[in-house]
Amino acid sequence: MEAELLWKELHHQFDTDDGSLPEIWIMNLSRQGVAAIFSYLQHACQTIANSAVFWSREDQQDKPVNSVANAAALVVEGRAEPFHCVCHGLSYEGVVLPDIGVFVCDDQIAIDYRMGQEWNALKLKALFGMLKKLKDIDIGAEVCLEYTALRQQRKHFEATWERFLQETDDV
Repeated sequence: MEAELLWKELHHQFDTDDGSLPEIWIMNLSRQGVAAIFSYLQHACQTIANSAVFWSREDQQDKPVNSVANAAALVVEGRAEPFHCVCHGLSYEGVVLPDIGVFVCDDQIAIDYRMGQEWNALKLKALFGMLKKLKDIDIGAEVCLEYTALRQQRKHFEATWERFLQETDDV
């Protein structure tokens, strides 16, 4: 799918900062998928915010996300609580995305983003390309807009996502 067409379809969910932090969910993940996807994100960004911490069940204290090799692996092993962090300088195919939040659970990862002028057609296409890459890490993975989004908005996003997948698989 061409970047301009993708932007035409979904710019309203990215270009105007309304104060919300919309989430894109990567669901139905295996434990290995959660850890592998977080590892990909961790290595594809320049930094994870220094303030990012997770609660260690073993140590009964907050620990910096960057203090371990893969904090998501600890979540799926039951050794840490779910956590949120912000990836700065996350890039896909040379395109640097605006800051992306990552919420790690034991069977899903939620990506959140601030809407606004930082987004454009090229960055949206890079985000979708990255989401496809993340989806391909775990065979059961599904990508959707958060359930709290308006039903019409979710349906439009998911239809555009399916068209994107179809058109990129045909290439």
